[in-house]
Amino acid sequence: SHETIIQRLQEATAHGSIVSLECHRVEFHDANLPHLWAFLHSHHRWTTITLGDCSGRVDRALAAMSGRHIKTFTFNATIDCDPQSYPALASLFRKSHIEQANIRMYFQYQGQVLHLIQPGLSRASRHLKTLSFRASTFLSDNCVALCDQLATIRHVRTISLVACKLSDMDVARFVRAAAFHPSLSIIHLDGNSCKQATLGSLAQVLIDQGQRRAGLATAAAPTTTTASTQTDADHDQRQCKWNELTISYDGLSEDAIPNLQLFFESLQSNRHLTQLTMTEYMITERDMLALTQSLQTNRTIRHLSLFECGITATATRLLGQRLAYFPALQHLRVPGDDGVCLLQGLQHNTTLLSLDFPSEYSDIPEIDYLLDLNRGGRRIIRNLGVPSSLWPHILHRADQRVRYIHTRHKRDVLYHLLSKRILLER
Repeated sequence: SHETIIQRLQEATAHGSIVSLECHRVEFHDANLPHLWAFLHSHHRWTTITLGDCSGRVDRALAAMSGRHIKTFTFNATIDCDPQSYPALASLFRKSHIEQANIRMYFQYQGQVLHLIQPGLSRASRHLKTLSFRASTFLSDNCVALCDQLATIRHVRTISLVACKLSDMDVARFVRAAAFHPSLSIIHLDGNSCKQATLGSLAQVLIDQGQRRAGLATAAAPTTTTASTQTDADHDQRQCKWNELTISYDGLSEDAIPNLQLFFESLQSNRHLTQLTMTEYMITERDMLALTQSLQTNRTIRHLSLFECGITATATRLLGQRLAYFPALQHLRVPGDDGVCLLQGLQHNTTLLSLDFPSEYSDIPEIDYLLDLNRGGRRIIRNLGVPSSLWPHILHRADQRVRYIHTRHKRDVLYHLLSKRILLER
């Protein structure tokens, strides 16, 4: 009964130790709202507040939370949620200090959701760092509103639009609007239709703008030195600074194959992206050739996941052949049943720390051993300038980093490092 819950809340409030509140499938009504109001206002700072599938007077429950400092706020609306809750949600954004907002809604008015909470987002711009919409049907009007909203939420760092059923044109519009945002660093777009238009827009914004400017200048008329210097400064300020990107095709089809090559080629000069996750794409040998050429010169991409993509056998073999020449890649997830194709390249690769396959094909002892060598610091062997006095620290770090606890396995790694170093010194 709600009387028992309220009594326990009051007892906890007396100790002043509550920083997180989660309400799941709670029906708010006149009997419990006053107690909830008093409980919320007895604490000013909250780490987490969650309203999950609640019903009744949700608008009054949201009003009770206004004015609080909330680090993470999660709102999962029910199908029959009262539309009056969304003006209250906008008021909550406007009056409270919310750093991370997670919103999930699937009701008959969801096409208007962003318009309903837009005023609150504008006022929350100084505090909001993460904005996440999940499983919410975004109509084109919502996408346009979000693109316009980016100009006011200038401090947001993460935007997640997962499974929002965005069309290819809408995703492309968002990519262009968010490309040069001053703070955005993490973009999650999986579960949407990221097809030809999206991949084309990504290829345009991810490429280094200096390189793009150089290509355009080849065909353009000569300009004065002053104008050229000003253009360089403008382009330096307009760089896409995303660190993490997640996209999905939302259905296997060969329609995306032509644009995959251009998208992969744009990564060659990108200086900010560190993590790329792609799902449901079909990657051919031509696409893999463009991707591996980019990874050979790219110095920032450390995490690459193609785990849920389809990769042809020839593309997998090409990846294995080029694996030895990737200077920055540390974590790789790929599908397929032929780990032996990657073994040849891994023998000469010293930077890769993890390689994930489907579970039924992941037990290859040679790959595990080579990855342990890399974790132990195998790349140090190539550096002839390391003084011998540092080797005790290098071996100690190798002993700590090797994944396998088995004494013999660690002994093999340490022996490899010592024997190779001794040969180089001779």
